[in-house]
Amino acid sequence: MTCKAILKTGKNKGNLCTYKAKFGKYCGMHKNYDPLKNEVKKKSKPKPNQVDIDKPINSNELDINDPNNLKYFWEKCKKCENDMVNKYREKIIIEIINNKDFYKIFENKKFKNRYSSLVQNLKREISSYCSEKFDKIVAIQKAGRSNSFDLLLKYLKGEDNICEVKVEFKYGVTTITDYPEFYSKYIWAKKGEFNIFKKKSYVAKYKKDVDNDKFIYKFPEDIAIELTENKPDWDEYNLNDTNYKHLFQKIIYEYSKKTPNNDPYKIFINNQIKEFLKNTKITDIDFEKIQKIILDKQQDKIFLTCCEGSFNSEIINDQIIMKPEVRVSYSGNTLIFPCAKEGYEIHWLLRWKNHKGCAGPAWQISLREPKSN
Repeated sequence: MTCKAILKTGKNKGNLCTYKAKFGKYCGMHKNYDPLKNEVKKKSKPKPNQVDIDKPINSNELDINDPNNLKYFWEKCKKCENDMVNKYREKIIIEIINNKDFYKIFENKKFKNRYSSLVQNLKREISSYCSEKFDKIVAIQKAGRSNSFDLLLKYLKGEDNICEVKVEFKYGVTTITDYPEFYSKYIWAKKGEFNIFKKKSYVAKYKKDVDNDKFIYKFPEDIAIELTENKPDWDEYNLNDTNYKHLFQKIIYEYSKKTPNNDPYKIFINNQIKEFLKNTKITDIDFEKIQKIILDKQQDKIFLTCCEGSFNSEIINDQIIMKPEVRVSYSGNTLIFPCAKEGYEIHWLLRWKNHKGCAGPAWQISLREPKSN
């Protein structure tokens, strides 16, 4: 049998190959054909404005001295790469501010105009942060869980430090009300649970449903047996472990990856959250505690947003003061607090950050500006 591949180049373009088939239908000589699968390889195309990253990247793989990195200020990446790509963006911002020779990397005409536009937009924004005269800005990276902001900008006049500004960087939006969260807080911690309720605990409810098998029985029988045999000792269990070292978490993680959102165990977790938040009243909540943590972490800093190469700035000091009122969202998984500044709300979404019922129960906190009907 002769090869079934259609030639795409040469004088016989459009005709069938005349070589003998060695691998199913094909001879194995054509790079566009997979002889093992007997079919044409189809390369997936990246979505518009999405960087096509074939494998996970790390801090050593994307060199800030590579001019191609500039695309990350115009293009989105895969969701799983967001944290790492944002770190690259922050590093490039720091180089633009601190390194007066950084422009030399972008001398090539292909990058020069984009780089110039980016620099002008960035410097226009950050120059407005200090009301006094200065002749130099120094950027220091401050990201990490111990800090509630990404960059510390120091405005200098000669050797004098005129002022310092805390900056948190957000990519993909022009306003914080469009961002999924401005703050995230894990509920569980070894040093003690962060509980906003006076008399009940979500972590306690989850543990109870594990101990009495309500949660476990929502899995297929073979998985449920494994989970039952590997129930955690809560005194030693790390509920936030994203490395899934405990076998109980590892089993849930591996199963969760392969199942859709309507899997019975995932529906159980959704309903567990809804049942826990149902009928919540402001008197159930330690309101002073939640207001304090929001103000302590988010006040007196500037949000620097970037979308398609353009920068904007926003201060949300006035918007994040909540009224002592609460209602549960229609979806049942969010507590909504109206703000003292009319037209704004703060949403506390209760969710698992790393697979439902597996690791990282947390509050995802966002500022919203509901559209009036």
